[in-house]
Amino acid sequence: VSITLDPASGRLSQATLAPAAGEAENAQAVRDAWTGCLAAFLSKNADVAVTFMDDTVQLLRMRQTVSRGELEASFNGTFETTDFGGLALEDLVDPDTVFVQRTSDYEGDVGGPVYLLGARARMDLSDTIPFWTTWQAYYFRPVSGDWKIFAIR
Repeated sequence: VSITLDPASGRLSQATLAPAAGEAENAQAVRDAWTGCLAAFLSKNADVAVTFMDDTVQLLRMRQTVSRGELEASFNGTFETTDFGGLALEDLVDPDTVFVQRTSDYEGDVGGPVYLLGARARMDLSDTIPFWTTWQAYYFRPVSGDWKIFAIR
């Protein structure tokens, strides 16, 4: 719903936004959250990177659920052994392969909309990040007005 003020009459009017506009805005917000997470990761800032994660994250391929703290510890371990000096997001993930779409997967479990972000990795970090694969898939849900990663496939 959009509320606007007509300056000539001083009246408020209400219009319903097209669903596609909301979907596009949500998809962009998901992409922005993912980009923020990866940017923090590349700058070796684990405490900021995990702010884009839910309290717990399901690692679907590993059939494991980890806490935000466990992910932060894993990221810090990666930072000790991996030099990201000068790397950009495009070096880590192919931007031409990134897509975001709403999915019905897990909607019943999380009680709201779920978006899937997929991308192809250019770097192999699987030796220090166990859930890292060539094809990345991140599931997002809204939490207190922000989009958070709650599952990774």
